[in-house]
Amino acid sequence: MDKDNISLVFHRAFNILFIENPSGTSLGAFCGVAFNGLLNMFSPYIKQISSFDIESFDLFSSISVWVVLFNLKPYKNRHKINPKLQAALSEIEHLESENKISKENAKLHYQRIAIQIVKETLSSVEQTDPQNASSTTEPRPNQ
Repeated sequence: MDKDNISLVFHRAFNILFIENPSGTSLGAFCGVAFNGLLNMFSPYIKQISSFDIESFDLFSSISVWVVLFNLKPYKNRHKINPKLQAALSEIEHLESENKISKENAKLHYQRIAIQIVKETLSSVEQTDPQNASSTTEPRPNQ
């Protein structure tokens, strides 16, 4: 792999972990630390019962496993379309195929859906990060 491909892989991984699912990543890190603490607390009992080498399972490994576990579902669902959106698009296509609406009218419906998606995205940004939400809707002055 060349440097561009390697940086692209890391960029995608960080995008999924920290931008698309920050709550899953933070919960995974927390559960990894908690699990490692419990594992170390009960290590004398585990050593008596099992031949599993607990010392080989360090904190970094525990955090890594839990972060991956908490990010599997969002990673698998990353290309799925919202069912409401899919139903709306199918309805427009159906009406257009039966000639109940014109192509121009269908375009207007598609535009309305796009505007609605943008509004919902902006409102979700405002709810999750109200401090930086204004920067997404207003142009920044030159600094």
